[in-house]
Amino acid sequence: MKSIWHQFKDGDISSMEYHNLWAIRKGYKNWNDYNNKCNHVAKRHKRRGTLKERFWSKVDKKGEDECWEWMGTVIVRAKGKGYGHFHLGGSKKVSAHRMCYMLSIGRIPEGLFVLHTCDNPSCVNPKHLFLGTHKENMHDMVNKGRKGSSLDNVDNDLIIKAHKLFSCGNKKTEISKKLGLTMSLVNKMFDVDLINLYK
Repeated sequence: MKSIWHQFKDGDISSMEYHNLWAIRKGYKNWNDYNNKCNHVAKRHKRRGTLKERFWSKVDKKGEDECWEWMGTVIVRAKGKGYGHFHLGGSKKVSAHRMCYMLSIGRIPEGLFVLHTCDNPSCVNPKHLFLGTHKENMHDMVNKGRKGSSLDNVDNDLIIKAHKLFSCGNKKTEISKKLGLTMSLVNKMFDVDLINLYK
């Protein structure tokens, strides 16, 4: 049997039902009993509907193969683009594209990322989402010409040199010292697919 959290996350129960079950587990009669000092919060949750209803109400659905823009909170990053954030309640939030994947496709195995085929971080069209590892995400970034900002000013020859040093048995910490680079930058260099550097 699914936990009440998973029932709520999967949209099987409404927000109000989730909060009532949570309050009962904590020894209260229901959510209103737990929340007797600020009953307006319970009313707000009753109005909001299920998790799925709340999520999809913030999506601008277009054509089946077009990007579906997230209309809720967006954390803007580089070049005016950003990832959507969906608030689960309280201070809990999740990336909108991850929530879309969970609602539309299923669970995200631990250690995997939700990637975009469309390269639009605010897109939540399930057809544009797929799973990948961190390394696959970095390769995807390089293959689509979005080399990370910290690598933008790094000469490709330096990246190749770092890879050669590593293949000769040097540890990343030694490479960092030999090339005068930070460990963070050296680690990012090893996320780069060398084949793309020769193009």
